[in-house]
Amino acid sequence: MTNAEIREFLENAIGETGSQGMILATPGVVSAWNFVNLITDENSEGYAETANGTPVAPCGGLINTDPVGKTGSNPSVGQEWAFAVGPVQVYLGMLDAPSVSEYVDRENNVITYRAERPILPLWDTSLQSGVLIDWTP
Repeated sequence: MTNAEIREFLENAIGETGSQGMILATPGVVSAWNFVNLITDENSEGYAETANGTPVAPCGGLINTDPVGKTGSNPSVGQEWAFAVGPVQVYLGMLDAPSVSEYVDRENNVITYRAERPILPLWDTSLQSGVLIDWTP
């Protein structure tokens, strides 16, 4: 499959659901797709999107994935997965005083505070499609 055919396959998987979606791929795959025009706004550093406006996110966590247990990707031999998934929503919990921790480094008297808050990412599981990309000629 060519790069265009891979993106077309994933875009069609999104279109079949009749809802929004996004494409997740390894950083190497996103780089090979050559998205040079990033969409930017005042609240973000920028993101890539397809001609249809589908967001494309590089995801390092996809490197060496094996979603079906038979055809795991292996970047060293030119195989990687890309996925179409439903839109991701992230819910942030409240930051409260008991969750703030303090660490004192007694060697140099530096106090480090670390605040934590719960985060819950969710996505619509009606769209879960993937394609194994084989870069070998």
